Amino acid sequence: MPSAASGSVTESGSGCLRSVAASLMPGLAIALAGWLDDLRGLSARLRFVIYGVACLAAVAVVFLSHFSHSIFAGSIFLSGALIAVVALGLLWWVNLYNF
Repeated sequence: MPSAASGSVTESGSGCLRSVAASLMPGLAIALAGWLDDLRGLSARLRFVIYGVACLAAVAVVFLSHFSHSIFAGSIFLSGALIAVVALGLLWWVNLYNF
């Protein structure tokens, strides 16, 4: 039975912290882009690229951390297609809210 002093408990805790940090980074990128847009005014094209990359990263992090053992994990094409479709939907939502 693992105790708090053994390495297995702390290793899983640090993996969880990395997962949370990776999940928060895309949101922070969107928030930073919004803040910079308020200060200096970013072009719509640059904001769209930042939002697109952030949405793709957010969906990829969630897919790889939670759904890597799903039916889509066996096919790289299906995994990529699922990530792209969900990221496009998220980008649409972020675009509606921020533009």
